[in-house]
Amino acid sequence: MKKWLATLLLGAALTLTALPVAAQGTDGTVTMNADGSQASVSLTLPQEAAKDVTALRLSFQVDSSNGAKAQFDFNDGLTSSVQQYRYNEETGRLTVYIAGRDELLKDGTVSLGEIQLDAAPGTIATVHVVEDSLELVNAAYGKAETTAVAAASADLS
Repeated sequence: MKKWLATLLLGAALTLTALPVAAQGTDGTVTMNADGSQASVSLTLPQEAAKDVTALRLSFQVDSSNGAKAQFDFNDGLTSSVQQYRYNEETGRLTVYIAGRDELLKDGTVSLGEIQLDAAPGTIATVHVVEDSLELVNAAYGKAETTAVAAASADLS
């Protein structure tokens, strides 16, 4: 009887732990608008997936003809305490990290900022979202991975 009760309680605890991950597999859209050597980036998620999201990670692939360097300028409207990016020149991968206490996507959309390229004149570059790179964390600290993000790319010069 005690083993049965312990198994039942463990099952209930595992179920409660899994609840915050309910947003897995939701569809999202990353929008990029190119203007010269920069591209503005915004994220849109369905309302149920965007609810209580306080942190995210999103990666971009930068392909250039002449070794362009990328950086990310975060939107001034973001209130998150963590706003960082990492760029690996060898692989061309730019990863953006945003985290804080406030909800990021209050109406399902957030302007993240701008990707900016530093390259020699005449350099042509293409930036696109890395497939399955968007990861979200909600206010209950449950990881919710968005597996389907609409393809977005921008040609920068």
